[in-house]
Amino acid sequence: MDSITHAVVGAAIGQLALPPSIGKKRLILGAIIASLPDLDFIFYPFFGDLEELALHRTASHSLLAILSIPIMVWIVCLYRQYRNRGLQGGVTPITWASFWWWCLFSHVALDCFTTYGTGIYWPFSDKLIALDNLFIVDPLLTVPLIICCWFILRKDEELSRRKAALISLLIGGIYIAFTLGSKSIGMTTFENSLHQKNIAYEKLVTLPTNFNSILWRGIAKTSDGYYDGYFSVFDNDYNIEWQYTARNEHLLNQVKAPRLLDLLIWKMHDFYAVEKQGASIVINDIRYGKLLGWLPSPYIFSYRLTPQSSGDISYVAETAKIDPRIAKNNFTQHFLPRLFGYKFQEPNH
Repeated sequence: MDSITHAVVGAAIGQLALPPSIGKKRLILGAIIASLPDLDFIFYPFFGDLEELALHRTASHSLLAILSIPIMVWIVCLYRQYRNRGLQGGVTPITWASFWWWCLFSHVALDCFTTYGTGIYWPFSDKLIALDNLFIVDPLLTVPLIICCWFILRKDEELSRRKAALISLLIGGIYIAFTLGSKSIGMTTFENSLHQKNIAYEKLVTLPTNFNSILWRGIAKTSDGYYDGYFSVFDNDYNIEWQYTARNEHLLNQVKAPRLLDLLIWKMHDFYAVEKQGASIVINDIRYGKLLGWLPSPYIFSYRLTPQSSGDISYVAETAKIDPRIAKNNFTQHFLPRLFGYKFQEPNH
């Protein structure tokens, strides 16, 4: 999830979990602590490229981390009490520990709702948890939380501030429940459509499209490729137009770097399509789709693997770019109408 959402949720937790004696610093502390798991990048200089790829959203987002850190906070607070140094605002050790727990837990929980994948079982398992019901940036979730946080800062009365904090978390919870329900409807619609069109598939995932949870994208993985389709909760019918993309897995035989390939495929949850561009092999992350959705355009995220004269393989993570005017035109003329249920004739590959 984006940093702003993590921060405002942490601020609301700080308002509720810590007593008034801490003052408005509660919000700042909550925002900072809820953002800590994403600071794993400060350790990247100590690791190679492969280790960096493997560590992101694993160690710092694991249950081991979010359980052990509050325990350490509790021990430090007990020690300070034992040495008669006191605790800020007279807060008990268990209160400080629970505050840290809820802030860290909120971060990991929100990330689990997204598509990227979170290694909560590290180091015992490399399984990545991705519930795929929230896009990594979702204004429908974040904007109401920001408004409530602004209200908390403006008010001096403690009861009003607590009510605003509770309302913000309630709004967030209701919206997440809505996304899960919306996703479930999309999944059922995609399953029925695939069955009606006699498309055999091995696995089906339903993902939110950019910045919303109203327009959903279904990806049906087959033995040699993927079928893509779109469904909006505002659709009047449940007919899905599917586009096919070949996986081209045979092209990976040209890459003599098995560990790198294993890591990339693991990060992409085994949803990838390969293409050859000059001397490079490009592995596209199918889950995030293309810049212009169902229209011909580059994939948003990809990895470019290029053989070097030394015999090594260099890899570069690429994010596709597009002319802002084209992006604006696509948003107003294609994406927004489709989001609200207007269907275009989606071209087949």
